[in-house]
Parts: sequence; structure tokens; C-alpha cells
Amino acid sequence: MNNSNLLFIADGSIVNPILHSQGLPLLDYYINKGINCNLLSFEITHKNNSIFESVRKIKGRYSKKIKYHEIRYTTSKIAPNWIKFFYYGVITSRKIIQLENIQVIHARSLMPSVIALILKKVFFCKVKFIYDNRGVFIEEEIYKGHWKKDSFKVALFKKLERLVLKHSDAVVVVSNKFRDYLFSNEFISLKDKAKIFVIPNRTINPNIEVETVPIENKRSTIITGVYSGSSAKWQNVNGIIEFIKASESSDYEIGFNILTYDPEVFNNLIKRNEISSSNISIEIIEPNEVSVKLRN
Repeated sequence: MNNSNLLFIADGSIVNPILHSQGLPLLDYYINKGINCNLLSFEITHKNNSIFESVRKIKGRYSKKIKYHEIRYTTSKIAPNWIKFFYYGVITSRKIIQLENIQVIHARSLMPSVIALILKKVFFCKVKFIYDNRGVFIEEEIYKGHWKKDSFKVALFKKLERLVLKHSDAVVVVSNKFRDYLFSNEFISLKDKAKIFVIPNRTINPNIEVETVPIENKRSTIITGVYSGSSAKWQNVNGIIEFIKASESSDYEIGFNILTYDPEVFNNLIKRNEISSSNISIEIIEPNEVSVKLRN
């Protein structure tokens, strides 16, 4: 892929913390490998356009390395947002492919991958595309109550997902379990196993010996738990709050750092569950600062 021109299609706004904590550093990695990178994001226009100031600041971090493109569109009740996403995404991406001589598309999650699929199979664009699968998108939409399980939309997107998996040149998944899930449900045939790549992680080896603390010294031992993320339903935030509450009766002195962009939600949950906030800190920090905070 060296000296290639790549188009990274985001699954939303560049202000999404996951995108500018993972997506932009990934492109920086590509650039260091000699790849020319373009990024296409989708910015929904609101009456208050202050969000675009945040977009400008985030772009500035890699402004000399990444060529940015963005689609601005308004939401409406006439046309579903996902139709607008595909329509504007296909038109704009096709122009970028022609102008920037794109050879590879890195599509982040299912929606951008459908755009890549349309470009490759309908408009016959001579590009390879990477399906950067971020999880079970369709099931998440059902879980959040956005889509109905037996609806036409779900049936349509399940069909599109199978086509994306079949025609993509590479698939990135977040775990070995998810790779096995794709095989067991026959989303991908075993002959295509070589095109699936699992993102490496830093999971602690359970066989590593952990230092134990003598019972008489437990109360003097300070343990800090860290949660970094949003208050989204699928993060099992209620389970985290239950764990914090249960720790109050522990023999250890336990504190918690919550790093999030939803501080009000966590503050309300702590008050509602009558949890002492003396050992809990809630902070808003930039995504690129999380690793530094954890080291400290």
C-alpha cells in the first residue's frame, strides 16, 4: 500500500471522540507508512453552528498531513438521514476518487462500507476497500430502539451487510470472538478467512501473577478504578454504578476516575444511587489525553 492514495470514510462527524481518538491516529500511522490520506466526514448542520469551531480545531491537529473533505447536510422528516448519508456520500466520494486518484477506501463501520460497495459494484470504481467493522451495528440500532427487529430496514441492512462482507477486500474486526461469530453465522466463508484481521489489544494475561495484599493492610491500600467512555446504553453504565456502590463496603479504600464527555449523566446517577462522591472524580478530557491520564 506504500505510495497509495487512501480515502477514509467516517461514519459521522469528526467531533465524535472515538473518531478523533482512533481514526485520526490511524491515518497518522498510514501517513508514516508512505500513504497519502484523505478523510471524508459527515457534519449535520444545526441552527447553532458552534460545532464547526470544534471541527476546525480537531482538523488542525493533522492539517499538514491529512486532506479533509466534509459533507454538510440538514436533517428532515421528508427523507431519512440514512438515505441522505448514502446519496451525498456516494456522489462526494466518487469525486474524491477521481480528483485524488484514490486506490483504497477505508470505510469505518457499516454505513460507509455500503458507500464503498456502491462505488465498486454500481459505478465500477477501480478501488479496493477495507470494511472496518466496529461491532454489530444493526443489533445496536435495534437495542437502542431506533430500528424495529422485523422491519424492512433491518432486513435491507442485513442484506447489505452480507454483500459488504462478501465484496470487501479486507475486514477488520475488534476481537477473535467476533471473527468466529462471522464464520459461525456464515457471513464470511472459510475460504475468505485470510481477509479478516483482528485488532490487537492490551488485555492483561490472566496467567500473570498479581501481588496480594495482607488482610491487615487492606484499608491502607488505595485502589483506583478508571472508566473511560460515554453513558451510552450499551456500555452497561448501570452495572458500573452498581459496582461503584458495592465498593463502598469493601475492605479496600477504592476511588474512581470517570473520564467522559457526559459528566452530567454520571453526576445524576451517583446522586440518584446515594453514592458518596468523596472518592469519585469526573473529568472531561480530550480523547488524545486519555492514555496520558491513565499513566499518571
